[in-house]
Amino acid sequence: MLHIRLAATFAALGFVFTSKQWLQFLNKYSPETGLIIKHVVILLSIYILAWSDPYIKFVHHHQAIGVLLLYMTFVLIFNYQSGWIKDIKADNVEDQTFDGVVYHRSKKIPNIEPQTARIVSFVIIPFILVIIGSQLVHHKQKVNL
Repeated sequence: MLHIRLAATFAALGFVFTSKQWLQFLNKYSPETGLIIKHVVILLSIYILAWSDPYIKFVHHHQAIGVLLLYMTFVLIFNYQSGWIKDIKADNVEDQTFDGVVYHRSKKIPNIEPQTARIVSFVIIPFILVIIGSQLVHHKQKVNL
């Protein structure tokens, strides 16, 4: 049951934070302001995930900020969606992100609309991945972050 609750939490986050309304809201801001807003939401999401799964436990609250900083570092290095990719003419690399590949594959489903591809990519696939991942991680052990 915990696996499903955690997966449902991720699915809800995917539904809300890939919606047209959310992305258009972020689009109103400068890159810096949008980045700050997005990462405040990510930090709050980390707390929501810890609340939804009792096996994820923060010994100290500043550990959530540490997890966010580690995540930001990985994204900074491996997301490949900055202007740098266009500057060096490696445009295909920009689509080689996890969300890019999953959405690209979802769009190949016959007769699928973009909104449905979004639900498949950012709600259903994360739900499935979290079910599998949480079962691999948990096995009745606490994950202290």
